[in-house]
Amino acid sequence: MGDLFGFTPERPYAARLSTLIAHDVAVWDVCACAHRSGSLDSAIDLDSVKANDFASFYSTHTGIGMICFNGAKASQLYRTRVMPTLGAGLKGIPSTVLPSTSPAHASVPYEAKRSAWQIVRMRSSDAAARL
Repeated sequence: MGDLFGFTPERPYAARLSTLIAHDVAVWDVCACAHRSGSLDSAIDLDSVKANDFASFYSTHTGIGMICFNGAKASQLYRTRVMPTLGAGLKGIPSTVLPSTSPAHASVPYEAKRSAWQIVRMRSSDAAARL
């Protein structure tokens, strides 16, 4: 996000959030909590997954125009744990799976990841243009 919106990890957290909000970007994990042994998504104990309450999030943030998943596992968890809890209108929000930003996903070079993630910046520019 920093590369896309011009901030570094050293910038205070509140300032990074303000920048994302100013660009109409929300960042939220699919999982509210889960157990995993290690740092890989493949290590997530699926029986322990508790999804975040997206229905409430969407009712508060009605302008969501696209969901971008940080890797295939996030998308899969959203489809299996969140989609069944949503009303029909919310199931139609467009989505795309982007390459995981995790260093463990090293098979995709950083520049290719950054290029794919440009869709977030483009979509935020589209949202700003509609205002």
